[in-house]
Amino acid sequence: MYLTRYMLTHHLNDSSSVLVNTLSGAIDVIDNRYLPLLADPAALTPDCEIWKPLHDRGYIFPSRAAEERELRRLFNEYTRTARPMSFVICPTYSCNLRCKYCFEGSLPQEHPRVLEAEEIDAIFAAIDRLGAAGSHIQLFGGEPLLPSTHKAVKRILELSRARGLTVSTITNGTPTIAVAQVSRLTVATAADADVFSVTINGVIVAAGTSAGTDATVQRDAIEALMLANAYFVANFTVADQSTDALDITALQDGEPFGVEVAITTTSVWTWSEPTANIVGTQMKALINGVETHLAADSTSIATERDAFLALLVAEAFHTGILTFAAGGAGEITITADVAGVPFIATVVNETIDGVAGVGTWTIAATTANVTGNPIPFGYGMAFGASVPLGELPSATGFDFAGIAIFKAKIAPNDGTGAKYEAGEAVSTGRRNVVWVLAEVAITLGDDVFLRHTIGSATELPGRWRNDADGASADQVAQARWVTETTAPDQLAQLEINLP
Repeated sequence: MYLTRYMLTHHLNDSSSVLVNTLSGAIDVIDNRYLPLLADPAALTPDCEIWKPLHDRGYIFPSRAAEERELRRLFNEYTRTARPMSFVICPTYSCNLRCKYCFEGSLPQEHPRVLEAEEIDAIFAAIDRLGAAGSHIQLFGGEPLLPSTHKAVKRILELSRARGLTVSTITNGTPTIAVAQVSRLTVATAADADVFSVTINGVIVAAGTSAGTDATVQRDAIEALMLANAYFVANFTVADQSTDALDITALQDGEPFGVEVAITTTSVWTWSEPTANIVGTQMKALINGVETHLAADSTSIATERDAFLALLVAEAFHTGILTFAAGGAGEITITADVAGVPFIATVVNETIDGVAGVGTWTIAATTANVTGNPIPFGYGMAFGASVPLGELPSATGFDFAGIAIFKAKIAPNDGTGAKYEAGEAVSTGRRNVVWVLAEVAITLGDDVFLRHTIGSATELPGRWRNDADGASADQVAQARWVTETTAPDQLAQLEINLP
């Protein structure tokens, strides 16, 4: 006897389970004492008490060939009565956007590759075997219309047209402009410990934290990250230019691509327009999730800079959060209005005529915003001094607000863990038992202290310990340790009991 491969088993409780037959559509509850028989189909003989119910419900066949005949019968019946089928093809899971509400989570970053021609041919061979004449093809992703997918999409369209199949696509509508084969990334003096990422065709090829303020050192660090990235090495080469620039070249002649640089800054961010401005250059800023576009209609650097600056200043979302001002020739400086609040800024220059825009980003340290840190899970929160907003504690005598928790927060792909960025609403627990990362070894009965002043590189505001550490942390009377640790930076349970 042959037990169908289209059966799913779901454990209900200690006495029963659910069987789902995806071939016949049957759903049945089975006593768990019969599960060993399902694991050993040879023991399922006609004299077994469960054999007849399983046979009648389509779980048992004389052979696999008999199961295949039943599958074909059901399919033929479906194709006679159903409307034409629809097939979904994903040329890639990569995407050039990072929408927080996207159901695909980290999939676009983890699987950025594009379908090969052989894989596409195999898909259409399967469609042919199904006899799916008159069916529909839907392109999905990821973003199916990235510059990196144009060969795959062209192949899909050719094969669809040859079979008379209709095609539609689900797209975010943004990857419509292809830049040239060579793009230059220029790194000017950076602030220490700024978080950066470099994205090509929606794939992050370099991400990390700046170390020091030397542009050449930072450039070399970015280059090393690129050369360690499999997607980058498979599709691009990189070469040093002067002391602070990298030229990125596609391996395939004429292959278009787009390069974006994003920096989560705790300081002032300066963007410089290309020194050789071209009419038709598309300037696009993505700042704290808000996009601003300008199509250049002048070769004057100052004219286009001022036009772009006016659009940024007019954006109501940035009011009270960021200040924009003209800097040097072709420069726009972006400064956080609130101390301790970081912002994310990406500026891309693209051209509609295939000539690469050249963007320059510069980070200059400032004391106005140096305490800005994302808020990770488990960090202690304080109420702001001037407005009742949650923030990381920044001085002694803070008003304890609770502990940052997450009901649904996907960890980013950069290894830093889940965290709230500037402007996000923070779920704060006030009566909880939460696992936190303690700075020091904890013993039951120890007092609970919350850090408000930076200590070492890992001793940051919002972290927990058992003493004041030289007046760098305040005691939290509404908290107690529930478990112990044996060394620093281990997880311990902390109970918070606020009214």
